[in-house]
Formats: sequence, structure tokens, C-alpha cells
Amino acid sequence: IGTPAPTLDLYGKALTGALALEETERPPEPEHHALVVEGRPEAPDAPLEALMPVIESVVGSLGRLAVYTARRDYSGAIKCLACGRPALCPRCEGRLSYQKQRDVLTCRRCGRFFPYEESCRHCGSDLVTFSVAGAEYLEEQLRKRFKGVPVLRATGETVGTEPLQGIADLPGPLIVVGTQALGKLYGFKADALICLGWEELLRVGGFRAEEKVFQLFM
Repeated sequence: IGTPAPTLDLYGKALTGALALEETERPPEPEHHALVVEGRPEAPDAPLEALMPVIESVVGSLGRLAVYTARRDYSGAIKCLACGRPALCPRCEGRLSYQKQRDVLTCRRCGRFFPYEESCRHCGSDLVTFSVAGAEYLEEQLRKRFKGVPVLRATGETVGTEPLQGIADLPGPLIVVGTQALGKLYGFKADALICLGWEELLRVGGFRAEEKVFQLFM
């Protein structure tokens, strides 16, 4: 079948004899560390601060670290502290996220872009806060903390570009921050995996959400 995480349908067919199974000797499994941070704290850097000792340990041992986040942008949610309303798309009312590199707001639902304004469009207050750290934010913060260590971002827009194309040959220490696109980095083997915001996958994956999450991280 060519996958370490087959679907439940294929697994069921194997159990009932609809598929012929061929037993092969399994290679020794490498040591991996799976770290999960549950919940969505208001401060986007809270989970990063909590995991900093672990990140420092991996980098200090010249290891290769993969950091998963469900959001590709700088911030996956924006909220006004004055009126408490979230930043919503004026076209479809979808939640807006912030892309710092382009300095724009983008709608996850309709895909439209809007100029970023440092004020709430509902009440006019400038007490606007970011939450739900995305890949762009994590990349920026890790670059500041670990100067001299390559920090790469793997999203749908960056996969297939340099230097991600040759990532399998890059030695450690190395940090790769990304979304589900991390699974497309063929040949890349991480010594440690940190999962931030993984529970969002359970909300959008339908009744087979848990199965899809298992397949993603395998």
C-alpha cells in the first residue's frame, strides 16, 4: 500500500481477508519525541516559552527539530480588547489572519486580502491583539532566539522552493516550522516533533478527523 498509516477501510479489508498480507521484517524504529501543547492561550508566545528548554536541548545536541502549527500566517486570530469582537472578513464574515511579511489581512474562508489597519473596524479602538501563533510568527521568534541555526518555514507556498528542496541533506542543528506541508518534505527526518494547535485538525476533519491526524503525523 505504501503507507505506514493506512485508512481504516484498508485495515478492515486486511482483517477480513479481502487483502493479502505479506509479513516483512520491520526496520528498527528511530527514537522520536512527540510533544503536544493543548489549548489555545491568548498570548501567542506562551506555548513557545513553555517548550523553550526542550527546543534548546534538541538544538544543543545538533538535532533536527520539526515544529507543527495549524496556521501558516503570523497570527491566526485577531481580536479587539476594547469591544471583544474578532476581526472578520467584510465580505463573508470569515475570521481574518495576519500576514506580517506582506502586511495584509487574509480571510481563511474566501481567500480575499485586505490592508492591515491597527484599529478595530467596529469600535475604532487601537487595542488590537494577536493570538493563535502561526508558522510565520514561530519562524520569526525562533530566528531571534537561535541565531546561527537555520530556521526554515514549510507551508503550501514554500514547499518546493530553496532551500527546502535540499532539506534532506542539511545537517543539524536545524529547525523547520510548518503546517501540514511538513509531511511533503520527503527525506527529511526529524529528531523531535513539537505539535502546536493540533486540536484544530479535529474540528475540520469530519467524522474521520482522528484518523487523518494519525496519518498526518505518521
